[in-house]
Amino acid sequence: MSLPTPPAATRHARPGWRDPRILIGSLIVAASIMAGVKVLSAADNTVGVWAANGDLAPGVELGTEDVVRVQVRFPDADLAARYLSADDALPQGLVLSRTISRGDLLPRSAIAANEATLVRVPLGVESTDVPAGLGSGDRVDVWVAGQESVEAKRVLEDVAVLNVSAQVGSGLGQVVVGVEQAIDLSKALSTVAAGRVIITGRG
Repeated sequence: MSLPTPPAATRHARPGWRDPRILIGSLIVAASIMAGVKVLSAADNTVGVWAANGDLAPGVELGTEDVVRVQVRFPDADLAARYLSADDALPQGLVLSRTISRGDLLPRSAIAANEATLVRVPLGVESTDVPAGLGSGDRVDVWVAGQESVEAKRVLEDVAVLNVSAQVGSGLGQVVVGVEQAIDLSKALSTVAAGRVIITGRG
């Protein structure tokens, strides 16, 4: 008696690239990659701006050593445009019109216009006629006590201290203040030369 012939073994053919399952899988993978790229792009929507590398006083001409690049995420482009972009080289000749503390971003509003560049005015003062701890960046009023009048006159108002000499605190010294060019200094300097200079702090 003869045994039955076993059925021939069948092999599964490897699916070709036109197989719908491969096409669908490829589309899913591509969509996942694109979604990941968009997520990473949205997460890195910061912009580079300049920040102060140290405490900067009014009248300071900014150099590359005075600033450092930082990445900041702003809520909108209009707000970002208010600060100096670090995507461009720092322009030469920029002068600060007010104090910027270490780590603060550099706003465009703190840059003095060319016509408002500060004039450095030196003042000889006694150590007893300046506030204790007076330093660069402080805002002050300058008064003169005349010899002929018992009342002191304010000759400069809300000006920035640019430098305080080491002599202040031990007798006669010098305080340099920054005054905008638009201010007429002739009368103020004549009054200063004829009397005793007293500096008072603001705030």
